[in-house]
Amino acid sequence: AREEIFPAFMAKPRDEWIALFHAADVAALPVLEPGEILLDEQVEFAGMRIAMPDADYGTIYQAAPAGRFAKTPCATPKPAPGIGADNGALAALLAAPPRQASAPVRSIQRPLEGMRVVDFSSFFAVGFGGRLLNDLGADVIKVETPSGDQMRPLPDVFDASNRGKRDIVLDLKTPEGIAAAKRRVATADVVTHNLRPGKADKLGIGYEALKAVKPDLVYLYLPGYGSAGPKSLLKAFAPLISGWTGLLYEVGGAGNAPNRSAFGNEDYNNGFIAAVAAMMGLEARDAGAKNGQGLGQYVECPQLHSSLWTTSEH
Repeated sequence: AREEIFPAFMAKPRDEWIALFHAADVAALPVLEPGEILLDEQVEFAGMRIAMPDADYGTIYQAAPAGRFAKTPCATPKPAPGIGADNGALAALLAAPPRQASAPVRSIQRPLEGMRVVDFSSFFAVGFGGRLLNDLGADVIKVETPSGDQMRPLPDVFDASNRGKRDIVLDLKTPEGIAAAKRRVATADVVTHNLRPGKADKLGIGYEALKAVKPDLVYLYLPGYGSAGPKSLLKAFAPLISGWTGLLYEVGGAGNAPNRSAFGNEDYNNGFIAAVAAMMGLEARDAGAKNGQGLGQYVECPQLHSSLWTTSEH
């Protein structure tokens, strides 16, 4: 099969193969040159390509911030300042009084102790983000279907993204399973999942359903391409998005063919941003609580967005 696959693929152009694969619900993406991804229709739909004035090149285009926070959106990036441009602000910064730590509430051993995450994800990326939060002290509860996470046959990879968590098996297609899931969510600070768009709502664990259970919940959704848009329903799997965003060409080096040994950035960096976005959401919630406006919110960071962040030098 390894020998026969190459001449078989040569029988049709790439675009035709990709259309056939997508029609059959098989994960497939083109390997693009660095920067080409910024012209893709899904990037356009999501507003992930932004124009930036540049002193040397006029207008340049780059990726927008990866995380989308429904109630506390990230600021639009500004051009990098010139050398010395902000020297005038140094005196005011030096004169500012030091920030005072708030009074301790209780003794903790790790920084996120007391925080709870309910993780409905499968495979590596989102689970890895939960594992990072667990390393920092969060109580992470992994919810698995009766058939188990599809990654369990890969024990090293499974352990790398799930060690330290607690685990519960729930059949979310039954009223009893959904009721048990909502009891867990009622005690949680963060919910994470990477189900394809529409599936969480169909199961009864969409944002509106869980917000009714826990109004100040940080609901973190990390799909492949986004909750909506022309490519939103496609399957995603590492390292496809790495190739799509130009990383295989980078690994191959200038003038060489793309090399598939590129690290699957969409797994590790999507998980990393998941952990950071969870903490940013909680910080926004707690900051709002101080003035009586505690905010739970919906947060979205697809693997496409985290991969654009990974290649943001283009």
